[in-house]
Amino acid sequence: MTPAKSEANCRSATHSTGPKTSASKAKDDAEAEKWYRKAAKQGFAEAQNNLALMYVLGRGVPQDDAEAVKWFRRAAKQGYAPAQNNLGEMRRQGRGVTK
Repeated sequence: MTPAKSEANCRSATHSTGPKTSASKAKDDAEAEKWYRKAAKQGFAEAQNNLALMYVLGRGVPQDDAEAVKWFRRAAKQGYAPAQNNLGEMRRQGRGVTK
């Protein structure tokens, strides 16, 4: 899933579950980041990809393209196709990579 599509999916998920306050969104994002990071550090490619998307979007963490690329790379090296696609898209856009 490209970073742009991910953002759209995040918005549609919010609409389908009803309105949330910004405080509850921040709490949910922080909780998601905690669990994704835990699984990502254990080498789970999907969690690494999802943590990278959080960095792309600045959800639950400060927006940081370089950190996103780091996690996309880890997942991509394991052959996780969505991360390979996302890494390619980040490179295409010149985000988080040395030009």
